Amino acid sequence: CIRDDIGQVVIPAGGTGNPEFLPNEGIPGVKPDGGVSETDIVNTLRFNNGLTLITVTAEELLALIEHGVAATTSDDGNTQGRFPQIAGFSFSFDVNLPPGDRVLSLAIEDEAGNDIDVVVQDGEIVGDSTRTFRMVTLGFLAGGGDGYPFPTGDAANRVDLNQDDTAPRTGEATFAPDGSEQDALAEYLTDNFLTTPFGEADTGRDGDTRIQNLAFRDDTVIDGPDAPLELVGDAGDNELIAGSGDDTVAGELGDDVIQGGEGDDVLRGDRNARSAQVGEAGGDDIIFGGAGNDRIGGKSGNDELYGEAGDDAIWGDDGDDLLWGGLGNDTLTGDNGSGGQGSDTFVLAAGEGTDTITDFEIGVDFIGLAGGLTADQLSFEGNAIKFGDETLAMLTGVADASGVDVILV
Repeated sequence: CIRDDIGQVVIPAGGTGNPEFLPNEGIPGVKPDGGVSETDIVNTLRFNNGLTLITVTAEELLALIEHGVAATTSDDGNTQGRFPQIAGFSFSFDVNLPPGDRVLSLAIEDEAGNDIDVVVQDGEIVGDSTRTFRMVTLGFLAGGGDGYPFPTGDAANRVDLNQDDTAPRTGEATFAPDGSEQDALAEYLTDNFLTTPFGEADTGRDGDTRIQNLAFRDDTVIDGPDAPLELVGDAGDNELIAGSGDDTVAGELGDDVIQGGEGDDVLRGDRNARSAQVGEAGGDDIIFGGAGNDRIGGKSGNDELYGEAGDDAIWGDDGDDLLWGGLGNDTLTGDNGSGGQGSDTFVLAAGEGTDTITDFEIGVDFIGLAGGLTADQLSFEGNAIKFGDETLAMLTGVADASGVDVILV
């Protein structure tokens, strides 16, 4: 027979409960330095809440964090259970401000800790308050636990990941149901610290970076000028958000949503390449250039491409695309300049500058009117489309722009 110490049976001093068996890795003095046992995880996360995927807007995210810090005081003895534990973003708050107005900075971060979307700066939401973020949280909190104001109106928005006890258990750790917080922590530790323990030293509050209490340190949540980022999605449907630098973002072959933000960005709906991607199936993408002089290529698929502010260059490439330059003097190319095919819509509005449309085809493409502009308000001078004294667009290669087909968008 084989004899070995497989653990200990422990009855707490003065206890009347059932004996508890601890395997070796659960016994103090037997675990290696930095080791985390199954028992440690179970004892630390005794409620073992299920995990939930949910989408929140920028405004809702701010409200969640404001709720999390609303009861915090400068008293070291105040340990509110609802204080948030977070990853994937950082924020600062001023405990001396009124509850509901305490969060001064909040930024979404990539895996390296670089800001990819500034949500709150100087206490105000930056950009579109309705833009959305997909997040994972505890099902208890998503259901309103601890008073957290998660959105509850859209059932399809919420996906509960927790599996019941009878469901098959996958991964390296199988002591807890898939989709539970115990299982998530165990799988994370196994993937990242299987042989080398986590060894980052704790810091005082004056050295905190993820959650910054401004009673103890200066606010450094928002990075300085961003270094250029390169973000490339996968074959699924991605939502990619550039930083404030001159970034390159490519969605790959799903139906992607790409937001350029600030900077002179290169934004590509599908492959991260300069070519037009003719003949290769791509997704139906939605791309927003944001501020800056951007270069936007839809690649394959029926895309919606919005230059927004700045003097942008936009290519629809293959597919039936919608191109809207927005503010600035933009250059719009639907298909032919890049070898693509399709019936494209070029959107014009008053007060946004003069766009140059390089490959408009009479009888194939459309001029879309926005911002209350109507067809009877237009006039045509050669290849120019005008609204009063304002030239909305110049159609390269078209002798008489009066033959264009006009629609409202």
